Amino acid sequence: MKSILYLLLTIFFIPFIVLTGCSERKTDNAAKAYKFWTGTHPPTDVKVIAGSFWESAHWSKEYIVYLELQTTKQWRKKFVSDNKLKKSNGGENIPSDAPKWFKPGRNCIAWKSPDDDQGSVYYIDSLTGKMFIYEIQL
Repeated sequence: MKSILYLLLTIFFIPFIVLTGCSERKTDNAAKAYKFWTGTHPPTDVKVIAGSFWESAHWSKEYIVYLELQTTKQWRKKFVSDNKLKKSNGGENIPSDAPKWFKPGRNCIAWKSPDDDQGSVYYIDSLTGKMFIYEIQL
């Protein structure tokens, strides 16, 4: 009797987990994109201007995020330090699927993580305080 109960539970439980636990997340809402990316609301020294976020339904946390932020100098310095970013030697190309608003200006300096081999780039314009973030994890 117990084996039949376990079998029935398995038959119904596994498909339920598979079907409800794996769903794609996608948004072009700037605030939601930031929250999906960080797991938190933006702090007071960050204004989210535009954003786009996609996360696969796969269990391995595959995502692509584009953000345009207005930040303070202190926040940018901490972001660069916390993420161990290094100034890029150049050669970055904006991905062909980037949103139309994702246009880092001429004054932007591109930063990359030495640990990233997928193409994430963080553009910082120290004159305007804007950041353009393209982060990919596949």
